[in-house]
Parts: sequence; structure tokens; C-alpha cells
Amino acid sequence: MSKKSINIVCYANYCRSPAAEQILRNIHQDKFEFQSSGLNPLIKSNMDPRSVRFLEQNKIRNTLHIPKKINLESVMKNDLILALDIEILLALNKSFPLQKKKIKLITYQNPKIKIQDPYHLSDEEYYKVMEKLLSVCKDLKL
Repeated sequence: MSKKSINIVCYANYCRSPAAEQILRNIHQDKFEFQSSGLNPLIKSNMDPRSVRFLEQNKIRNTLHIPKKINLESVMKNDLILALDIEILLALNKSFPLQKKKIKLITYQNPKIKIQDPYHLSDEEYYKVMEKLLSVCKDLKL
């Protein structure tokens, strides 16, 4: 029996989605396969250093990350696509209208929580976003 495959998507695949990928992989590695991607990925290696530090501080195993662009092939092969915010969700639904049933907000089980893009935020605000992301990932019933 193959594991279900889940792709977590944010804008640049640099701050939130790679961190969520590692958090969810740590929690559910025996049941699911995880990857992350972005609508417009940064041309950089690894993820934002603040995300790396956050994962280290929370003792979450991390691997080298290469930002990737979401595409139809990826959407088709994954069982579930988790968007990090409403703008990402809307863009995914517009880009892949025939796959809407498998695209959800990562906060769909707790819609009052908003996980904004932390890229341009201060370090303090960045870590607050990461704490919310960690909490949402821990509470997510997959």
C-alpha cells in the first residue's frame, strides 16, 4: 500500500511551505509523503535561515531544501494540496480548476487562524507566524 502524497504550497517555497513540509514529515512520516512548492519560487538553495533556525529550535529534523514551482504534474500526482493562505488557495484553484477537490487551505480545520507570508516581517513577527504554522501542523488531522 503506497503512502498518500501531500504537497504544501506558498508563494516562494522559501519560508512557510518548506517549514510545514518538515514539520508534517516529522509528525506523519510513517503515513504520508510530503513535498512543498511555490507559485513563484525563489531561485535560492534551502529555505529562509529563520525557518531553518525555527526548525532547529523545535528539534525538527530538516533536510536541504530546493525551492520548486507547483505545476500540473505535481498537482495530479499528489492526493492533497495544502495552500498556506487564501491568496495561494485562490491562485491554485484558478491555475488548476479541474483539481479543486484536492486543494485546501492548511487551516481548513481551524479557519480562524491566518498564516501570513512572513518574508518581509521582523524576526519577532516571523517567529510568531512560524509558531502558528507549527500549531496548525500539529493539530492537522490528515
